[in-house]
Amino acid sequence: MSQSEQSGPRSVVGHPVAWGAARPEGGIRPYQLTPGSIDTMSVRVREKIDIHGVGMDVVEMAGVFTVRRDHPCTPSGQSEPVWGESCIKTEFRGLELVGQSRLFGTVRVHLSGERASHGEVGPADQGSIAANCVAHCYPVVELPQLQMRLNTGEQPVLLASKVVQVPPVGDVARSDNSAPLIDETGTAVGEIVSSDIEVGEVLASFPLGSTGADDGWQRSKESGRHVDPSGPAFYAKTPGGTVLAGHEGHHQHPPADTTIPAPGRGPATSAPESPMTVALGEVLDRLQRELQNLVSIVRQIEESGDAGRHGQPGGGGGHGHGH
Repeated sequence: MSQSEQSGPRSVVGHPVAWGAARPEGGIRPYQLTPGSIDTMSVRVREKIDIHGVGMDVVEMAGVFTVRRDHPCTPSGQSEPVWGESCIKTEFRGLELVGQSRLFGTVRVHLSGERASHGEVGPADQGSIAANCVAHCYPVVELPQLQMRLNTGEQPVLLASKVVQVPPVGDVARSDNSAPLIDETGTAVGEIVSSDIEVGEVLASFPLGSTGADDGWQRSKESGRHVDPSGPAFYAKTPGGTVLAGHEGHHQHPPADTTIPAPGRGPATSAPESPMTVALGEVLDRLQRELQNLVSIVRQIEESGDAGRHGQPGGGGGHGHGH
């Protein structure tokens, strides 16, 4: 890279060479829907934070973000999901950010474990093909130098953006509101004034697989428009709307025709063993043989020691009589 390129202006988001889109992402195409998955993406955030009595600062942070997105719904009157008409329910499973502030020192942000953060990619506005994306996030802000651990209480940070692909690589979501920062005593000590979140590259993606005894990821809903963000109860419902006992968190299951084989013991059903399973079984068998050999050696050493101790007094007595 030349010196002029290194010192040039920062790319505008959405441009082909923008951050988060420098490398083409396999399987991600604009205006196309894909089956649900759990995606971990790089993110960077600019957050304006006000701490009473300390001051206000715009903190730049970077980190990773993990999102579980359901299979897209099939709108009424359609035979399959359609970009710009379908909805995609999302649940935010993890967020880890870190940055430095001239006022607060180190700033760390993650999601609250007490409240579910969730969202939805919904139908596009009339005359547009960019889908509406909304999110309700409950962050926890840690300021170690100030000995503060703050949350937003019952007020989520509301984020909104327009997306042209899922996962939303290169997207920038902006907050629609400010949220109080509350310490562990319940006292409001500050405020998240605003937030900008820019999504980078996909670091890992794991497909959800089957979600029930229906037609797979092309699942229909009663209505073609789903504009309200989903809550955690969404993941406890089957396509028919019933709650599965013992699965209050989500309703994803392995395919019904296979079970997980025990390592080294062969498959539990007719499903073929994967190369990883075969290799793991061989390693376990080898370790078991080595452990058995080690036990035999230890026993031999113990028996030799016992025999030496039993023979020592007699040998010592005979040696004494020789003098």
